[in-house]
Amino acid sequence: MVHLSFYIYEEEIMIKKSLVRMPLTYSFRKLWLRSKGLDFGRYSVVKPGKLSSKKLIPQYILKPCYYETGIPSNGPQYPETKSNEQILKMQRSCVLAANILKYIGSTIYSICTSVNNVACHGIPDDRPLEDGDIINVDITVFCDGYHGDCSATFRVGSVDEKGKRLIQATKRSLDVAISMCKPRVRFCEIGACIQKLASEMGYVVVPIFAGHGIGEYFHGAPDIYHIENDYPYTMDVGMTFTIEPILSQGTWEVKILNDNWTAVSVDDSRSAQFEHTIVIEDNGSRILTEPDCTDITKGFSLEDLKNPSLVPIK
Repeated sequence: MVHLSFYIYEEEIMIKKSLVRMPLTYSFRKLWLRSKGLDFGRYSVVKPGKLSSKKLIPQYILKPCYYETGIPSNGPQYPETKSNEQILKMQRSCVLAANILKYIGSTIYSICTSVNNVACHGIPDDRPLEDGDIINVDITVFCDGYHGDCSATFRVGSVDEKGKRLIQATKRSLDVAISMCKPRVRFCEIGACIQKLASEMGYVVVPIFAGHGIGEYFHGAPDIYHIENDYPYTMDVGMTFTIEPILSQGTWEVKILNDNWTAVSVDDSRSAQFEHTIVIEDNGSRILTEPDCTDITKGFSLEDLKNPSLVPIK
């Protein structure tokens, strides 16, 4: 996910922000929400907790260039088209990411990440999940030199109707945006579509986080803005990128916590996010991050998953 705030890459981001048309209604809505104190539903507001320790990756596993620094290197400046061989390698990473996401969805009670008012980039801490939480899980796989990236928002126990509607609306905005992707469509139409849908359903898009081109690099062109914008390029066969809208019940404005990653809403409203990696083909687009029937736990136990050094090399 590309972060369009002034926290990192300030010069580059100032250029990118000039492409995004922030509607005046966003500012008016923010002030109106603060004055009205809307009821966002029944849920527990997440506060900063004690962060979990960094997990080490075994030496035999190929690591991306940003493993040590946490900052991906710059990808291509312009959208690139990929060969069939490159797309096949990407698909392997993407399907693996999707399989992991599908598996995690069945064990959601045991993990922590972006919960309730955490918009994205939540770092696991010591807060246990509670009945009624909504939680986004974002999975990135680096396999054979290529990335796969996907995320989904799950319900924990009995979620209230406002939370359910938020999740459904966010998933719908992603699905509709993907359905319009095909050769010669302008990338900026994705944002216009998502913003219009979100507004019609009573939500706002959190605009400072964007989708991105992906491949051997984690982040690169094209930039996929989720609101109206003037990004100048068009889609072509072989291009691969993510679409990953975040919809909020309240204001679009977020603040970054002291860990320099976790983004939370300034009004404690909930948000939801869904993400897929897609490829443009002759007659439309194809989702690369669709799970298959592979059992990712086959050959080792859940205890092995907690101890990566025990997992056999495939």
